[in-house]
Amino acid sequence: MNAQVEQPGTSKLDEAEAHLAGGVPGAFARILFGRLPPEDLAPYAPATLAALASSAHAFVSQPRGEGHAVRLSDVEVDLGGRRRELTVVEILNDNMPFLLDSALAEIVDQGYEPRFVAHPILALERDGAGRLLTLLGEATSTNAGGGQRESLIHVHLDRIDAEEARSRLVEGLDKTFADVRVAVNDWHAMRGRLAEIISSYRYTPPPLPAAEIDEAVAFLTWMSGDNFTLLGVREYRFPTGDTAADPVEGSGLGILRDPQVRVLRRGGRLVVMTPEIRAFLDRPKALIVAKANVKSRVHRRVHLDYVGVKLFSQRGRPEGELRMVGLFTANASTGSAS
Repeated sequence: MNAQVEQPGTSKLDEAEAHLAGGVPGAFARILFGRLPPEDLAPYAPATLAALASSAHAFVSQPRGEGHAVRLSDVEVDLGGRRRELTVVEILNDNMPFLLDSALAEIVDQGYEPRFVAHPILALERDGAGRLLTLLGEATSTNAGGGQRESLIHVHLDRIDAEEARSRLVEGLDKTFADVRVAVNDWHAMRGRLAEIISSYRYTPPPLPAAEIDEAVAFLTWMSGDNFTLLGVREYRFPTGDTAADPVEGSGLGILRDPQVRVLRRGGRLVVMTPEIRAFLDRPKALIVAKANVKSRVHRRVHLDYVGVKLFSQRGRPEGELRMVGLFTANASTGSAS
């Protein structure tokens, strides 16, 4: 007879569910903490896990509007028999890519060390006013057809007492999730704009050397093959007699949707154009690949990668630039340079 081996931590979650507050589904502690490794749960007493799960359920149960919700709450918990003061950061959001890594990057960038991280994807139903109707459980293939998907991020930090620091953290998370949302929502449109510029260079080539055009097409095609995470796109046009370049109204997508967002810096000031970009626009080159002067809030907290593609008029005159910012993927680092 094959004996079933109980997973470490399972009995602790069973005990935690027995301590859940009234009105909290019996399985919610397992929904919230069930995917964590046993060593992460080991210091927490079952009653502590139950109190954390009950509080998280109350957060999920609050009416939701559009966008995300952030909550900071202070708790005193039993960790390995010792009392410890923590600040619990919770974020509820429509499920989409880049949420957890972007949130943790912002938290770490502000100088905090996450002590405990849980990130279940919930399947649930809400009414038109955002009120919770039914919690179907953790989103799985078995309930794929039911309800909507919401991301619940639950992070423990050493207690943050200063109100200014708490406000700064919430503001940073708000900006991070705003960037994630526009980047994800505009992803297909940005991919479409990249496909358009590839087609333009391939089938109506500008007056540049053939080798330059071939290399540009090859590089942009390689970018489109999951080697570049597009986060923002915007077009620029040259004013008459100048190459300073003005943004084309309505052309911004992703994090460049807002016309006030700039990714280049000259001295201590964010600018539309730098001497290096202006020099590129004056040369018989199709592309410029560089680092932007601002860091990404999406996915990884590193300087954005910048790809500029020269745009031409129907008469073959340079008339502007298609500016794309994002992050080269791991494939770009590990794949063959050819």
